[in-house]
Amino acid sequence: MFQDYLFYGADLEFKYAYRMLHLSNLVQKAQKLHGLADARAVLLGETLLGSVLLASVLQEEELVNLRVQCGDHFTAGAETTRLASTRGYAEFDEDSLVVKALDEGAKPSADLLIRSLRAQSNGKVFEGRTAFSAALPFEEALNDHLERSFQMSLRVKLQCWPDREDGLLRAFAVIYMDLPGLSAPEAERLHQHIDALPSMQELYSRSSDPDALGKALTPQETRAIKSLVPEWICTCSQSSVEQMLLKLPTDEWEDILEKNEPLEIKCHYCSTKYNVGVPRIKEILAQNPSLMPEKVLN
Repeated sequence: MFQDYLFYGADLEFKYAYRMLHLSNLVQKAQKLHGLADARAVLLGETLLGSVLLASVLQEEELVNLRVQCGDHFTAGAETTRLASTRGYAEFDEDSLVVKALDEGAKPSADLLIRSLRAQSNGKVFEGRTAFSAALPFEEALNDHLERSFQMSLRVKLQCWPDREDGLLRAFAVIYMDLPGLSAPEAERLHQHIDALPSMQELYSRSSDPDALGKALTPQETRAIKSLVPEWICTCSQSSVEQMLLKLPTDEWEDILEKNEPLEIKCHYCSTKYNVGVPRIKEILAQNPSLMPEKVLN
């Protein structure tokens, strides 16, 4: 199998741009890391595809966070930098009938929500939210979200699926961006080409060669701009975990002190477990007295 890649291209006259994304290896890594069955891994895989694609077209944003939520039943989330460093997680309520139906291959019976956060280096954050029916493919829901939440002309085609031959997940996607020089007739031709494309699974099954895929995805000859290799990178650390503790409300600190036990905290992105012992807990409280529960102070 080819390594993962994020290929940047444009038509010869720079009237539109596109990003072609192969993410199969990284999605397989995510599935193994989180111990996900195929149906759950596909949900996370398509969220990862969307996150990497969105990060690839934004100019000023340093980070894109994309989540797909279904009430309290499940959440799939991904976070990607502009250099295609990404990480993702999936959380499920094991007692939920919606999750059990998902595991059996059924569509969730509850509506879903796409939430995107775009963080700029100056600290500004832009948020978009779009509700959609579970009967709608994620690709269509994401396109609707882009139309509502982004001030750019973007079209996405994406899919994650288990390969029929080896059972391993495949993940392939493309995003198109109209540029200022694209006329209305040219835009119409491009959009007709996109609408006529088969599913990404079908297209990939015809040929997984990147050159062949690039030619099939575009209506005319294009030029290469650059390419990146997406990587799974988690930024968690003992220090970041302890910083997270500072955000806990006072009542949770009261519970921690009453139990008087070490804390075990697992990163939901990479599943690494961190331990914070009782002496360190007391040290954190001593350094941040505003966190101390009132009844302890008294």
